[in-house]
Amino acid sequence: MKKKRFITADIFFPLFTVLLFCLYAYLRLFYDSMLVTAVSVIAVASVSGYYSIRVRKKRDLLYTQKADIKRYYDKLSEEYVKLNNSHNELKSKYKELEANQAELAKSKERLQSLFDYSHEALWEYDAVEEKWHLSNRFLEICKFDREQAETKVNIIFEDFIHPDDKYYVLKMLSQVKSGKMKKFSIECRMLINGEYRWARIRGMAFFDKSGNLTRITGSFTDIQTEKAKEEKMLELACVDPITDLPNRMWLSNYLESLVKSNNPFILMYLDLDNFKVINDTFGNVYGDVILKKMGLRLKNCAGKDSAVCKVSGDEFAILLTDKDKVDSFDLFIDKLREKISEPIRVDENEFHFTFSIGIAFFPEDGQTADDLMKNADTAMLKAKSTGKNLLRRFEKRMNDELYEKLLLERDIRKALENGEFHIFYQPQVCLEDHTITGLEALIRWFHPERGYIEPIEFIPLAEEVGLINRIGEWIFTKACKFSAKINKNRTDPIPVSVNVSPVQLLQHDFLYRFINIIEKTGVNPGWMVIEITESALMESHKENALKLRELKKIGIKIALDDFGTGYSSMQHLQGLPVDIMKIDRSFIRNVSKPGNGGKLTEAMIILAHRLGMSVVAEGVEEMEQYQILRKYGCDVAQGYLLYEPVPENKVIKIINKSSNIIPEHMYQNA
Repeated sequence: MKKKRFITADIFFPLFTVLLFCLYAYLRLFYDSMLVTAVSVIAVASVSGYYSIRVRKKRDLLYTQKADIKRYYDKLSEEYVKLNNSHNELKSKYKELEANQAELAKSKERLQSLFDYSHEALWEYDAVEEKWHLSNRFLEICKFDREQAETKVNIIFEDFIHPDDKYYVLKMLSQVKSGKMKKFSIECRMLINGEYRWARIRGMAFFDKSGNLTRITGSFTDIQTEKAKEEKMLELACVDPITDLPNRMWLSNYLESLVKSNNPFILMYLDLDNFKVINDTFGNVYGDVILKKMGLRLKNCAGKDSAVCKVSGDEFAILLTDKDKVDSFDLFIDKLREKISEPIRVDENEFHFTFSIGIAFFPEDGQTADDLMKNADTAMLKAKSTGKNLLRRFEKRMNDELYEKLLLERDIRKALENGEFHIFYQPQVCLEDHTITGLEALIRWFHPERGYIEPIEFIPLAEEVGLINRIGEWIFTKACKFSAKINKNRTDPIPVSVNVSPVQLLQHDFLYRFINIIEKTGVNPGWMVIEITESALMESHKENALKLRELKKIGIKIALDDFGTGYSSMQHLQGLPVDIMKIDRSFIRNVSKPGNGGKLTEAMIILAHRLGMSVVAEGVEEMEQYQILRKYGCDVAQGYLLYEPVPENKVIKIINKSSNIIPEHMYQNA
């Protein structure tokens, strides 16, 4: 705080002036005039200075006051402008608020009208007042009393929900109230007009800034008709239309429920052996009748406590859940096989069937529905590939075999891309004059890591996965080019034979592709032989026979390979366009041994000659076999006794020898 001065200029100057005048009077009386004059001047100067200071101070004060007044005036002017702007803004806001209130009133009126007269059943729950607001449609559908409904706290979510659905609905409501879920939709059964009907409840929750629930709004839809349609469609989707048995989808769903119960059961997969032959021979109508009758037979055999399903074209599944049947499974299988062996009669025809069966036990052979189905199917495929009419239980190594198949399939694809396949040719020797009368093209695979792989190891897999078409066309192209090369200047052409897979023969564009290869390579069709197996002829017999006749028309010869190992009838043989019969090595192996092997081989040769076919004996490995075949009148021999399959360059050297080209080690016995 500033100290207040005791003696100021207003006190000091008057006092000093009085003292000077007193001094002036005294000096005037007692001293000379000069001194008096000096004192007078000082006094006048003091008085003048005093009043000058006073005037200046008042002028400064006045100036300061004027500046303050102006500053205050400017501030007041600014405040006035602000107040005026605020006033105008408030007037504008007020008008806007009035307009918004009017629009809000209209919106509220429209919303209320929509709420009351909408075809949708609408509802709102006020969480603050714990009060329901229900639309007229809602009250109409549910037959609620408005006054009672709008005052009761949980009229929808507790009183009218089906007991089995109430837990899930209340759990969802709890999540909504806690803020974990803002939008929701749930289907449940609600008590409507005294009966439970399916309804869909949708809604949205609203919260204040503090996160507290304020209200929930939503709709209610009766979906009973929709649910009934869904259930009907699901029922149809789970039933096989041919046999009326449950299908794979039903089986999968049922297995999931059984797995949860954790009780032991057995899953069986059954594949109808050779059913495709019946289907192709007699038609799909016959096939469907047989499947229906077989399904009914399996169902009767399995009994009420077991489930029978049709999982695919000719595959069935039996699910044994009864403890007694599980414990006495061997007895059940014996009974099942006995029933299956009984003939099925359709019109005037009787059919006998066998099944390849794969089984999986729960929980030992799988812990999930998918694993059990996959493992039972794997075991069934193993039974089928082993020889059919067999039963196999799933073993872990079967999955390892499947994995090996996947790796092999991958390697086959790589081999096609990387050129790992090669063609070897095995000469066929005429038994009469010992000359080479033909060559068979044989595929060889030299794997960069696994070395040589036998065709029997990869050809069946190539057929299974569809790669045989690419491989077969590649072989045929190479063989055609080689045949054109070696026979171009020969007076007696040496035909080259190529094996054709049943899978290739069944392709719709088989003829087009093979004829196109003939044309592109420029080979004479008469220099080519196509070898087919009996099974290839039996599958789609009429269609395949027509394709072979077309090939024969252009000059290609047809050879029936591995004769005696299939199940072709004499009727089928008689009508086939076959030029050459190749007797399977299994008969040639026994031709020199005691028993009927030799008689069967001789009978085949006689039969082939009667049908106008020439005969080639496969797998000739002993001199005694060679001599017996000559004695029986066999036309041509092929085997390691004569020549091994060799690469292109080596076979060219062999066929370029003299006309009598019987191997040197056979001269002495020829």
